[in-house]
Amino acid sequence: MIIKRPDIECPSCRHRLYFTSRSKRFLMGMTLLIPVLFVLAFMLGYMVLYMVWVIGHVLVLPWFVTVTDNDEPLF
Repeated sequence: MIIKRPDIECPSCRHRLYFTSRSKRFLMGMTLLIPVLFVLAFMLGYMVLYMVWVIGHVLVLPWFVTVTDNDEPLF
């Protein structure tokens, strides 16, 4: 979904923006980490800690994602 995502349009200048390849890799890695941590938290009984991590992930993620005006390959 991250790789085939439609273009993002800047609300102020109306230019198309794309995720950088670094941002695509970061988003993919963090997205794959969520189910793994869910299973571990469920098995070990740390669901509250898991929920805090997911909420923190959603709140902090926009500061780690960068965009550019040209489309870059993933690798």
